[in-house]
Amino acid sequence: MDIYLIRHTEPDVKKSTCYGQSDVGILASFTNEAESVKKKFEISEDAVFYSSPLTRCKLLAESLCPKEKIKFDNRIMEINFGDWELKAWDDFNEEIFAKWSDNIVDYKIPGGESFRDLYERSIVFLNEIFETNHPQVAIVTHAGVIRACIVYILGMPLENLFRIHLDFGSISKLNIEDKKIKIIYVNK
Repeated sequence: MDIYLIRHTEPDVKKSTCYGQSDVGILASFTNEAESVKKKFEISEDAVFYSSPLTRCKLLAESLCPKEKIKFDNRIMEINFGDWELKAWDDFNEEIFAKWSDNIVDYKIPGGESFRDLYERSIVFLNEIFETNHPQVAIVTHAGVIRACIVYILGMPLENLFRIHLDFGSISKLNIEDKKIKIIYVNK
C-alpha cells in the first residue's frame, strides 16, 4: 500500500497569523499550485482519497479527484488553536506563550486542544488506514497531521515534530508491505 500525505496549498491568511482550524480561503494562485501538486505523483483511478473538511484541503482534494470519491474526516483537521485562532502570534502575552513553548506537546490551548490531542486523533485515523487493503491512499491534510504521522512511524518523541519542515503543496509518501511501514520521501 502506498499512502500519500499531501499538505494543502498556501492559504489566504496574513503571515504570522494563528489559523489552525479556522476555515481560511486559498490564494488566487491556487490553480497553479494545484497543478504543481498533481505533477509530483501518479495516482491510479482506484485510489482512495481522504481530506480534512477545511476549505484549503477540500479544494485541493477536489482538484485531484472527483468530488464523490473523497471521504472527509474531522480527525485529520489541523490543531484547534481555540481562543488563539486568527490572532497574530506577535500579539500573544509573553507569559502565556512561554507556558505553551515550555510544554508544546501537552499544553491545552484555551478553548482548543494540545498537540498530543492532534497526535492521538491523527494516529487513530492512520492506523485505520493501515488496516485497509487499498493499494493507494491519498490524504489531503495539514502540516500538524503529517508531522504527527511521520513522528509516529519513526518512533520519535512528539517534542521533535517541529523539526520536520513541510512546504505548502508538498507530498510525503509512506509504503506498507508485509506490515512493515517505510517512509519513502518527505516534503517532495
